[in-house]
Amino acid sequence: MKSNVEKGQDFVRVAQPVLEQNLGVRLEREVPLKIGNPPKNHKFDLVSNNREWVIECKNYSWTISGNSPQAKIASLSDAVRMLRSVDAKCHKAIVMSRATHTSKRETLAEYYLRLNHNVLGDVALGEINVESRELRWLTGNIV
Repeated sequence: MKSNVEKGQDFVRVAQPVLEQNLGVRLEREVPLKIGNPPKNHKFDLVSNNREWVIECKNYSWTISGNSPQAKIASLSDAVRMLRSVDAKCHKAIVMSRATHTSKRETLAEYYLRLNHNVLGDVALGEINVESRELRWLTGNIV
């Protein structure tokens, strides 16, 4: 059985070429950028070589019973805060794997957006269907 870290790394490997094709940029993995005051390095999942895009990838799913994974939702909000502290001149995004559940009418990313749209600010939110390799932006602040 794969660890959560391995599942996350697997998703980054799927997301990278999908995002490169859709955004028209080359992306590097695990790029350290300074955030905060005093500045401290944080490794972001994907960063364009021209530093125009900074992206965090999240491979989260609903719980088996269809409940929201509260700790992972909190982690998403932490990722948003880190992205918002990056230089304002770049595009920032959270990209999630498309997660559905038979008892839900919305994906996990749609659920997060519905409840937390107010914290996103200039951070875009998208989801990738791992099977079809389709990217769908849920927010309109992409470019």
